[in-house]
Amino acid sequence: MTTFALLLLGMVASLRIPTSLMPDIDIPRITIHLSYPNSTAREIETNITRPLKNQLLQVANLEEIKSQTRDGSATLKLFFEYGTDTDLAFIETNEKIDASLNFLPQNLERPRVIKASATDIPILYLTVSLSGDYSDERFLQLSEFTETVLKKRIEQLPDIALADMSGQSEAEVIIVPKRNKLQSLGISNKKLIEAIEQNNFELGNMLVQDGIYQYNFKFSNPLQNIGDIENIYLNHHNRLFQLKDLAAVSLQPRKERGIVFYNGKRAIALAIIKQSGTQVYDLKESLENLIQSFEKDYPELQFSTNQDQSILLKHSIDNLKSSLFVGGFLAILIMFFFLKDVKSPLIIAISIPVSLLLSILLLYLFDLSINVISLSGLILGVGMMIDNSIIVIDNIIQKLEMGLPLETACVEGTNEIITPLLSSVLTTCSVFLPLIFLSGITGALFYDQAMAVSVGLGTSFLVSITLVPVIFKQFKNKYFKFEKWLSVNFKTQHIEDSYEKGMVYFFRRKWIVYGISIINILLAILLFNTMRYTQLPETDKNESVLFVDWNENITVFENEQRIDNILKNIPNIKARFVQVGEQQFLLQQDEIKDLSEATVYFKTETYRESQKAKKVIQQNLARTFPSANYNFSPPKTIFEYLFGGEENKLAAKVYSTTSIEAPPENELRAITAQLESETPKIPLKETTAIQILGEKILLYNVDYQTLINELKTAFGENFIDNLETAEKFIPIKLDYAVSGLNNIIQQLFVKNENGELI
Repeated sequence: MTTFALLLLGMVASLRIPTSLMPDIDIPRITIHLSYPNSTAREIETNITRPLKNQLLQVANLEEIKSQTRDGSATLKLFFEYGTDTDLAFIETNEKIDASLNFLPQNLERPRVIKASATDIPILYLTVSLSGDYSDERFLQLSEFTETVLKKRIEQLPDIALADMSGQSEAEVIIVPKRNKLQSLGISNKKLIEAIEQNNFELGNMLVQDGIYQYNFKFSNPLQNIGDIENIYLNHHNRLFQLKDLAAVSLQPRKERGIVFYNGKRAIALAIIKQSGTQVYDLKESLENLIQSFEKDYPELQFSTNQDQSILLKHSIDNLKSSLFVGGFLAILIMFFFLKDVKSPLIIAISIPVSLLLSILLLYLFDLSINVISLSGLILGVGMMIDNSIIVIDNIIQKLEMGLPLETACVEGTNEIITPLLSSVLTTCSVFLPLIFLSGITGALFYDQAMAVSVGLGTSFLVSITLVPVIFKQFKNKYFKFEKWLSVNFKTQHIEDSYEKGMVYFFRRKWIVYGISIINILLAILLFNTMRYTQLPETDKNESVLFVDWNENITVFENEQRIDNILKNIPNIKARFVQVGEQQFLLQQDEIKDLSEATVYFKTETYRESQKAKKVIQQNLARTFPSANYNFSPPKTIFEYLFGGEENKLAAKVYSTTSIEAPPENELRAITAQLESETPKIPLKETTAIQILGEKILLYNVDYQTLINELKTAFGENFIDNLETAEKFIPIKLDYAVSGLNNIIQQLFVKNENGELI
């Protein structure tokens, strides 16, 4: 009855114990992303990255800081000693950032701080795309709908912590002045900007007392839609003009710095992050049900999933489960042959699942999960589980053969073997338990295995000395009708005779034994030193990830078009997920990509087709874009995130010995040319420089700030204010809407202080 009660608890625990690919461990790493648009990498490195790094060096238990600065953004990675409380490190890092904001540029957006954990890795990617014809207006609506409806509905599922979003399009209000009309009326852009700013204000409350009553007065006059902007009035020489008479106002998508495509269609990607300690199978089932309801409710949208980590989990767990069941079955089958009894193997067949259920109960109580590591530990312990039961049964049978009564044989046979069994269990545990004291992430991973092996052996020991004798006594008093049918008369005497002859032979020729032993030891040493070392075993996968750097200054749409041309003639690819340029994921673990970089995930039916697709892609890239850098890698799983599979095998760092600044570009030319003779092409980013001629500004009496504002307007970067809608702030920008760099420069005029157009 005690066993039955514990089995019921074990069944409940097996339904509630978390399942995941790996143990939930905190990775001692914090990533900081900062964005500072329209600034060069040198400016960001000097004014932001370096001061911030110096401030962060004071964080406790810090091992190393790595930073990467690009035009408009930078990434800092903080590596801590393993065992550091990442929650406290996260708080301290944020405190240092807040303290450093005082001496960083005032218009810098607060850097994003991301604390890494094994559960922060997406369990899968969900893509949402339009089923009909694409248009910028429809995709803007899809982006807003996904953020306000779909994302929130997904995050309402109890097992999902976050639906991280990327690839969405964001809106901005573009005001295009009618330049000919403004010039004829003598109205400057500055007057348009002032009119918008004056009509877009919101002051705080004012408390006004009137007798025994008091009132809260709120001064509010913010712009809320495009119509409000168009109806703004301007007074010019005592004549009233509306803004719509002087400029065209429209809502347009912002300049894209990062987009997502799925199977050639522009899409929005949602990275699904699971809650810690959740059942992955339950999460997958609930998410699939929700996606089915989405497809039914929104037929104009298409939903797809890719890079599903639960498939890897399912394959891993299923393989381990099948190994467990097949191993147990073969062990029981062998017992039928060698114990010459039907009942003893049946007892062993009962003891294995009982021990496993009790082990799962203890793992649940120890707050561990079922994962690849812990399940492999249980499988290692299955053999010992069987051994303990066999030894107890064999000893009881010996007592019966000595003529003892059944109950006495069960008691004495078990008591006699308890001490040897316990010593056997403890010696095995002494091998695995020290794994608990391993340092670093390796120790945290093998903690689950050591605990699983120890728990499995402990429960099998208890089952063998408590439950097995009881069942043996019950079975011995009963007769099974199928016992004769299953009884196997398997003679083992000839095996024992052969073994004895072999022992006599080798005892007389000891030099053979010593010679074979020495040869084996030497071979072991030789093979250990010549075998290849890898972090993880190589597997045949039908999916791969292509990383491309075109090594040219191109837009994200040209980037995607090139990828489409490279992949469109490959028939074996059945799914492709393309991330171009910068991504907007909140929990972005990787470095921020440039506009000329792209990551392509593609999947084929078989591993052979995947290899063929890689070969064709390499040929297409080498023929069409010889200056591009590219490489293939397997899709990132939790193993790559934990063990840092993305680290370069060799990195060359070039720095000046006389200055803290980075070496000038012209000095790097010779170095890069020398390196390129031995390594793949080194990507270099070219920059177009506009040099303002100070003497000409003074000669033509042009105001410097007016010139800068004109240039910003010509390039669509003249920010005025934010349009405060009900849900978000939409930036308002002034833009001349002229395409082509030469056209912009040649058609651009600036008014000097004398009112002349230069």
